[in-house]
Amino acid sequence: MIPVLLREIDIEAVQCNPPRIAIVYSTENWNIVERLVNELRYEFKDRYQISALNVKIGQSESIHEISHHIKRHYLRCQVIYAVGVVYKSSPHYEPRQMDLLTRRLDALSGSPKFPLLVIDCILVRESKEQLEEQMLECRFAEVWAKRGVDAFNMLMPY
Repeated sequence: MIPVLLREIDIEAVQCNPPRIAIVYSTENWNIVERLVNELRYEFKDRYQISALNVKIGQSESIHEISHHIKRHYLRCQVIYAVGVVYKSSPHYEPRQMDLLTRRLDALSGSPKFPLLVIDCILVRESKEQLEEQMLECRFAEVWAKRGVDAFNMLMPY
């Protein structure tokens, strides 16, 4: 019989170089978006110890201009969050335009020229009341931050 030595190994992801992060948000529905952006910033600082110097914040006037804003100003960042809120009850809501925005954001992620991870954090809800109710139940910033940092660690290890 061969004796087996058992050891417990504490496996923890060690991140040498923190990701360069950008949060690009739409100023539409600012009262809700501001809370989401601030929670996301604090999540990076408190949970992942990512310095505020590594988190760039930018705004776009319209939710449909976010992808253009990212292309112009944030190609040096590695993880980009596109944050916005759209209500289906709004007279400006068009499903076709939201599909185009999603496709543009997806195309930015797959670019071989720039190794970006663009995380679509655009919330499309029926009404403001529905969104506020969901924000009480779910911590969107916690989920988004974990998704971005985990994807960065898996896809871009340095």
